[in-house]
Amino acid sequence: MRGARSQPPWPFMQGLGHELPYGYDERMGIDRYQVVHDFFDRYLKVEEKLPPVVLVVSPFNDKRDVPPSSAISVQFAPVIDEKSILEKNGISIIHTKTNKDVNGSWKVSHGGTKFTFTPDQPLQKNGQYRINITSQVKDRAGIKLEKEKVVEFRVSE
Repeated sequence: MRGARSQPPWPFMQGLGHELPYGYDERMGIDRYQVVHDFFDRYLKVEEKLPPVVLVVSPFNDKRDVPPSSAISVQFAPVIDEKSILEKNGISIIHTKTNKDVNGSWKVSHGGTKFTFTPDQPLQKNGQYRINITSQVKDRAGIKLEKEKVVEFRVSE
């Protein structure tokens, strides 16, 4: 894939060295083994036209004590069609008490694989939030996300 360069998800997996990552990463809320295989499958099995996959979401599901000033990020494999998120609302952040979307802006990085949302206002203290990652998200080949993902987290007091 020319011009589509992505960074692997494991540089921030601590304590691995040259070993195959495995086990649950408490700090990131991910299965290390699954993330590495999902990442490589999307780049090495191109002929299979696998659907894009969510690799890492921050804050992760059921995370507590998230600072109100936090940004929200979602990392995918492979490269995502930016319009499916920026224009088609493929990802929404919702305050669960009011069931209203959180207003803010998206920034695209890591060659089109990482999307970071910065809320216009700090998140509400002790508020519960939900990140909806829908099948509207698609990669540059037009393949939609196969499995939607919902992540919930709570902001600190």
